[in-house]
Amino acid sequence: MSPWLGAVADASGQRRLMLGAATLVCVMATALMSWLGQGDIAAGMLLFIVAQVTYLLATALYNSYLPRISTPENSARVSGLAWRLSYLGGIACFLLCLPFIRSGIVAGNEVYFANAFWVTAGFLLILGIASTRGLPADETGDRKNETTHPYRRLWNTVSNWRQDREVPKFLLAGAVLLARVQPVSGRE
Repeated sequence: MSPWLGAVADASGQRRLMLGAATLVCVMATALMSWLGQGDIAAGMLLFIVAQVTYLLATALYNSYLPRISTPENSARVSGLAWRLSYLGGIACFLLCLPFIRSGIVAGNEVYFANAFWVTAGFLLILGIASTRGLPADETGDRKNETTHPYRRLWNTVSNWRQDREVPKFLLAGAVLLARVQPVSGRE
């Protein structure tokens, strides 16, 4: 979904709006998980999937800003700084949730435990709004010379892979990493 979303964002000039929308959907799905009760497995799975997919899409849109907020000379440094800050943010959110989750999910503690979802949703909302507002506005220039159909843009990228040798290298590296992951077994 990310390549298609990126093509839509490029063609429409609505990258920041799409980033904000994906972030808000992720925040809402995360907050709604606090209302789940015992036996709400299907609803919990659905909310988790929605939160995870929209988080990943928002991350892809956020990452697509790198060429706009850096130069080729400092893009690795800017990208590394963003990764470090995201890890620190994850740790900070975990520490904020720790009082609610420390005793685990035990009978009578479910409502208290569920507060961690509210904390996480609030954390995502605050950082998401700050990030979205802090990123450069979308260019609203003339887009008539661009291929605006997202599927055509994707097809052009795929069909021209021979001209950009980094794309197959990246895909091969991802396939190798996935092939090395061993399935988890309950038996020893």
